[in-house]
Amino acid sequence: MGVVIVFFLIIVCIGLFWYEFSLLTSIFLFLSVAGIFLVVTDIKLRKKSRETVETVKKHKAKVVNKEVIHGYRGKTTYTFEINTGGETIQIKKERNKLHRDFNINDTIDIYPEFDEQNNIVDFKLAELVERNTRIYKPFIIFAIGSIATTALLILNDHSSLTTVTSYLIAYSFFLLLVLYVGISSLKRVFVDKSTLKPVKAVIHSFYIYSSMDDGIKHESISPVYRVEVDGKVHQFVGDKSAQKEDRGKEVTVYYDPNTMQFFDNPKSKTDLAMAIFMLTMAFCLIYGILKEGL
Repeated sequence: MGVVIVFFLIIVCIGLFWYEFSLLTSIFLFLSVAGIFLVVTDIKLRKKSRETVETVKKHKAKVVNKEVIHGYRGKTTYTFEINTGGETIQIKKERNKLHRDFNINDTIDIYPEFDEQNNIVDFKLAELVERNTRIYKPFIIFAIGSIATTALLILNDHSSLTTVTSYLIAYSFFLLLVLYVGISSLKRVFVDKSTLKPVKAVIHSFYIYSSMDDGIKHESISPVYRVEVDGKVHQFVGDKSAQKEDRGKEVTVYYDPNTMQFFDNPKSKTDLAMAIFMLTMAFCLIYGILKEGL
């Protein structure tokens, strides 16, 4: 975070004092650079992940030990055993690098990483590598939107137009982002639940969200489901909360055959709440645009 703040201050100062942009333009200049960085990083990750899937043989890793240290600076360390055919090796990894919670004797798919002598020195979870082969569209939308907004603001800074135009442009940028999230959530709300098809899924692992409040660590656990439809395996994070004891439990989930969106709780109000919040923000931004314009 410290690096981001320093980078933000450098870009803003360059915009303000070197190019003599307005503060708003300088901020959007930083957002544009950040957007480009995210897209380039995502493309490199996608390319590397595809090369891994195409060239590296998938292995199995078994959890043979789990060491838990409690407390404010507590951590969980797993010991994984990997059988390479000729030998068995062990690798330790902390949970904060895996973003998953495992139990002893769990077996997972991995893509090993090798050193120059072709020895396995590390690994990546296969499900994460395979997920990273797909482009993350929000990064591209954010980059295009921020670059376009910055260009308009720069033109405005060097024209005879008033600062009102700058605010209108900035409002429009955030309006598009908010509308994108709001409409995406609204689409899930209006999915015809009667057309959803039930299918059996297994709670494969968990997404663990951690937060600190007054020095107290809080965790919320969301299930990661693995489901097979028409011979193809899908994974998705559910809306329901879960307990670690639920691992391996078979449950019924639902999916839309047209969009292949999955729901573990079709009656959940999460998407509705998100849609209402984002569309309310969009209304406020539209009101701000009209107010500034008038």
